This record gives sequence, C-alpha cells and structure tokens, in this order.
Amino acid sequence: MIAKRTNSPLPRTGVFGDRAPVGLYALFDGQSCAGEPGPLAAEFCARNFHAKLLARLARVEEDSPAEADVEKALRDTFEDLDHELQTCTPEINDGCGAAVALLIGRWIFTAVLGRCSAVLCEADGPRLMPLALGGKGAAEPWPAWDGRSKGRGKASGLPVLQRSLGDRPVRAAQSGRGSGASLPDVRSTELQGPGSHPFLLLVSSPIAAVFRHQQLIESAPDFQAQPRAACGEIASRALEAHAGAAAASAQCTAVQVCFLPDRAGAKDDGKGVEAQPAAKKARSANAPGGSTQSMRLRHILVTFQEAGKDADDRSCSPIHRRTPENTCT
Repeated sequence: MIAKRTNSPLPRTGVFGDRAPVGLYALFDGQSCAGEPGPLAAEFCARNFHAKLLARLARVEEDSPAEADVEKALRDTFEDLDHELQTCTPEINDGCGAAVALLIGRWIFTAVLGRCSAVLCEADGPRLMPLALGGKGAAEPWPAWDGRSKGRGKASGLPVLQRSLGDRPVRAAQSGRGSGASLPDVRSTELQGPGSHPFLLLVSSPIAAVFRHQQLIESAPDFQAQPRAACGEIASRALEAHAGAAAASAQCTAVQVCFLPDRAGAKDDGKGVEAQPAAKKARSANAPGGSTQSMRLRHILVTFQEAGKDADDRSCSPIHRRTPENTCT
C-alpha cells in the first residue's frame, strides 16, 4: 500500500513472484553511536528509511530479481541515509545503529549496524537455538557467516563505536575530512515455516550488551506468539541487568516478529483462487432441549440532569444513550 501511495512499484518476479507478501521492521538506536547518544539521527532514519528502500527496490531489474539484488538495495539504502546525514543535515551531529528486517515471501533479509542485534529462533522440537543474523550478544565475538544464511556482508573491521550512521563530528575528527560510509552486515535467510522458525528478534544495544543470543530467545518462555508481552519481559530483564546509573540511562527496545501458520481458507495456490469457505455451523443455542451458550445484551447508559425548582420541567427528563451491543458467553 505504501509502495502504491509513493509511486514506487515493487518487482513482480523472482523473490517477489506469486504476489509475495512484503513486510518491513526497523529499529534505529541512538545509543549505538560513536559520540554522545542522541535521538536526532535515529529519528531521521526512522522517517526516511522506508521511502529510500522502496525507491531502491523499484529500481531492481524486473528480470527475476534474486536475493543478491535485495541485499544490494538494503546496502544502498544505508549508504543513502549515511550520505544525507554527513552532507545534508548539519543540525544532526549524533549517530545511531540499526537492526532492520525485510520480509519478502519466504525470505527474510536483515541488515544490522553497530551494537544492535538480530536473532532468528530455530526450533528443533522443544529445543530452541539462535541463528545470529547480525550484531552480537553479550561477551560474544562479532559473528561471521556460518553457512546457514546467505550472508554476503560480514562484520566490519571497524571498531564497534565507529559502525554507525551519522556521527559526523567524530568521523571527521578521525579522518580529517570525514570517513567513508558505514555499511551494515546484510544477510538473507530462507524461512522454513513457523515450526522451524517461530520468531525473529531485533534488539537495541543495551539489550545486546547483557544477553547472549541463546538467552535472548529463551528470555520470555511464558509468552509464546505474544510479541508485546515477550518484548516487555525482555526489556524489563535487561533493565534489571544494568546496574546503577547505567540502568537510568539505558533505553531497552526489542521487536519480536512471530511467524504464524497459514490461516484456514487462505489462497491455496498463490494465483488468486480462494478455497471454499467452511460451511456454517447450525445454530443450536436455542434449539429444543439444548442449553444456552450465549446471550446478547444491550448496555444502556442513563444520565440525569439536576432537577430545578419546577419538577415537571421536561428539560430535566433522563437522557438515554446506547452503547454498542455486547455478546456475553
């Protein structure tokens, strides 16, 4: 819908074929920077990232675009943002890291920069294992490509604090005339369904600093397929792990993307042919000999005005207002 509104049509072949659904999740962290933490670079990236990415994807060749084309579009988008932060926004002097996930059909493309982290949960029965898609966990080295994801961008050799978007004053001081763009760690991974890949986590630097990847995917076992509750649990535990002043300044942010099984009655062949709807169940609530399973009630709210001296004044009659109907079971 956003692509249509911005006149940025997406390709329709290759990884985009069969009307593949597209979703974008992005976290920009102003704490993952080289200078003083601040919100300006993160806010700039959050406002502009999707538009720049759509423009890059619209330029992808229609001749069956592959995973490498999408990865390049992600890298180019980060380069565009960093260039604008370096040259076109003199009022923004801070920087930010990022963790981005672009879902296209059964493929997930991740781009991670700075001290943020992206972790895909892999399930083998009851056992959960982390697949790092960029960034690192606490006390862990920067991960290299392990062959399970088609990652073409490995962790940069730059020090951690230099791997960020923006940070113009710091980078200018280091090089004398400004440094090159900080490119993200970009990877593409084919999803194997919710049974094998139940969810993805994107976390900010304060969370990545205290949790290993294994701890991250096991940190909210009581909130399966409940992303809001799971993220709240992860953020709370991360704040508890930060002691003293660090806890007061840490802003812990987590994004969980849950992969759900196909809904019954969905398109069965991806060509616009929908399955027949399920037959309606016979209504048996009020059938003879049956028990009442539900009832419909109307909630009527009545308000009164104060009566004046004349009790028969019709202006003092009650005012009836109806709220929407509710069904109680």
